[in-house]
Amino acid sequence: MALAISCLKREEVIYLTGAPDVWLGDKQKKVLALGPIIDLISKCSGKKPTTCCKPGQILKDYILNICNISNPQRCLFIGDTIQQDMKFASICGFTKLFVETGNDTLEDVQEEDTRPDYYISSLGQLFTAFKETQKQHTTNHEI
Repeated sequence: MALAISCLKREEVIYLTGAPDVWLGDKQKKVLALGPIIDLISKCSGKKPTTCCKPGQILKDYILNICNISNPQRCLFIGDTIQQDMKFASICGFTKLFVETGNDTLEDVQEEDTRPDYYISSLGQLFTAFKETQKQHTTNHEI
């Protein structure tokens, strides 16, 4: 941490961070995340970081540009968090698929912009549906 603070004292050093979450984990187990460390480094270095994470405009602009996305609604964003994944998908204009395998549940959705377009309880359901669709497609095209 001392090295990071020392480096950030130099004017030419860019200060980028990821998610500033305070806690990581599920409802039973939690561990300290990077948020408090980012806060400490920022305070000691006197620099404010540029945050590159979900949900964020910088990451949105990067993804839309690098992937050359002209119609975001055709993109399916799959995520398991409401405030990060579903909110980010909304900011980007993506179609949202919520998978209830993370910390959040469908009941946790409070805001319209975080409400998913689709929901599955596990990714296994998506793979099963995909296989069924492939099977039907193959059967319909047999001679």
